[in-house]
Amino acid sequence: PNAQERLSFLLSHADSVDESPLEAARRAGIDPGKFMTLIEQLKSEGILTAVGDADRPLVIHRDRLQSMSASVLRTIREEVQRHQPRRTLPRNTLLTACRGIARNELLIAVLEYLLKKKELVEIRGQLGPADAQVKLTKNQRRTLVKMLDTLTAAGLTPPTIKVLAADLGQKPEQLQPLLNLSVEDGLLVRVNDELYFAPEAIDTAREMTSGYLKEHGEATMSQLREAWSVSRKFAVPLCELFDQLEITNRQGDVRTSGPKADVPFSTDAGISV
Repeated sequence: PNAQERLSFLLSHADSVDESPLEAARRAGIDPGKFMTLIEQLKSEGILTAVGDADRPLVIHRDRLQSMSASVLRTIREEVQRHQPRRTLPRNTLLTACRGIARNELLIAVLEYLLKKKELVEIRGQLGPADAQVKLTKNQRRTLVKMLDTLTAAGLTPPTIKVLAADLGQKPEQLQPLLNLSVEDGLLVRVNDELYFAPEAIDTAREMTSGYLKEHGEATMSQLREAWSVSRKFAVPLCELFDQLEITNRQGDVRTSGPKADVPFSTDAGISV
């Protein structure tokens, strides 16, 4: 093999192109002075490609990129499988699962590459295999985005399904599949048949509850309702949810801090309500 082929083979086993040519040149048996010229030739032929941040791209051999992308995608599929019925997971969860494949900076670049190739999809900050997603019509996708935006903006006082459907120009039975899908994907939390909350709202209420109980030791449902600034319609199902999640412990008519009062709420582990 000639110098370019030797360098290409060496780089096909490297996570990225080393900025220092000396070691690569030594291992490939080429003149260090010709290193950058050969690198530019490999780039021009598409053998080396840039991934990641446009301002600070990582240059990697296409064979190594394909191999790493396959490993990352396989690991993501396994992780999503572990969290069924979820089809997407938070980016940081997936980066942690893939940490044995490459360094974090390169993993981030590979995720962006897979998103660009449409092998991964991103839904409100969560990633998942494109072929694992439920197929939605354009109208359903638009409605899903509007629905999630509305419920997120509503915080601790989300509209009921009937009101939400009317606001979005839909029928309740048209929204229900999208609500179910959002719960499965961890984008919403179902607290009863009529109310769905954004996970961020649940965590906000958890923080408020933890702070109140640290100051007062215990609280009735009415006291928590006042702390949350919500009506009984929202307070009752939230209190029941927090008991189930062990954020609170119910003792008669009062509640005290549960073992998970100070644990940030996440739908990552999945909940059943």
